Amino acid sequence: MPEDITTEALAGGVDEFLVEREYEQRLIEEKKALEQEREHLIREYERLQPEIEAREKEKESLEKRLAIAHSLPNGVMPLDEILETLSRNRKPFPEEAMLSAVVWQEEITPKIIEAMQHLVRHAGEDSEEDENQLWFYGLFLLAEFREKKAFEPLLAICRLPEDQVDRIFGDLATESLPGIFRSLCHGDTESLIALVEDEAVNPWVRTSAIRALQGEAEPCSELEADLRERYRIQLERAVRLAQNDGVSLSENGRIVLGSIGLSCAEMYFRDLLPLLDEAYHSGALDTLMSWESYERYLSPDLPEEDRARNRSRHQAELIDSAADELRNWACFQVEKPHRSTSEDWTAMMNLAAARAAEKEEYEPIRSDKKIGPNKPCPCGSGKKHKKCCGR
Repeated sequence: MPEDITTEALAGGVDEFLVEREYEQRLIEEKKALEQEREHLIREYERLQPEIEAREKEKESLEKRLAIAHSLPNGVMPLDEILETLSRNRKPFPEEAMLSAVVWQEEITPKIIEAMQHLVRHAGEDSEEDENQLWFYGLFLLAEFREKKAFEPLLAICRLPEDQVDRIFGDLATESLPGIFRSLCHGDTESLIALVEDEAVNPWVRTSAIRALQGEAEPCSELEADLRERYRIQLERAVRLAQNDGVSLSENGRIVLGSIGLSCAEMYFRDLLPLLDEAYHSGALDTLMSWESYERYLSPDLPEEDRARNRSRHQAELIDSAADELRNWACFQVEKPHRSTSEDWTAMMNLAAARAAEKEEYEPIRSDKKIGPNKPCPCGSGKKHKKCCGR
């Protein structure tokens, strides 16, 4: 041991070392405690997040209803008057009743669901209740409310016999049902897939479910991968029937498969292009959309912005306002008095200019094939031709 290091100095160094070790150990323990507290706070935040989001949505709903209440010139209609109006109204559009119904959301919701359940129980019966329209207006209101309890009775209506669904829904099946599906399903895509794959379900309901699923499927999501595989199976089955068994799909089957083909193109399922080619040229796939359009949609060098635009072209949008969704339906329009020739000419020119501008923005899909009025429109909207480009 060097002479200049005394025993006392050595002992002091040891003590200092032990103090530093103890300090380091305390820091480690404090850091561990902080990490545990952080993890606890994260778990608490995750636990409270649904409640926080629910409170935020409740606040937004209350603010919206308050604004509607203040906007009504005659005040909010009484609940009984709203129910009577919506049950019997045909035209004009019941603006005041629809807006007032939003203010009465909690009270009117169970009434509408009860009307939907009654419709299912008594479907096919001839009675005065067939004229009750509360379920119709109410379905749009429940979509605006995002009422989860409405999804089950809606599915029950959709599973009624095809002719009954046609009579009940009418144009709703192609106009707004896709958006209603999305607004009410709350992520229950399995039920929508079950509708698509059930051949007993009305074909227009099935195509609406396809459009809703397209809106629900985020790019590169598990749902997108699942739809890709399911659509592959549907296309392979149709090709096998056409090529090996010489059996073509029914008209309803072709309507649904055509919607699947369009969705494959718009969601950029490029790996299915060879299968789509087989299905198209074997006659299994409805030719309302030209093969050149399929190739254009699934081009290998299609820019990302074009893919995104194609994907959103016909996907269902959520319904944020029942009144806005229904107000301009043709069935609610009252015939206007005849105008002078100059007014007619001005209106006609304005309409032509608007259509020209729309055509510049989006070039519709063309087909040389004659299209029946009840066939799907070749533009891919999912609507019947007579209700879309065939007007």
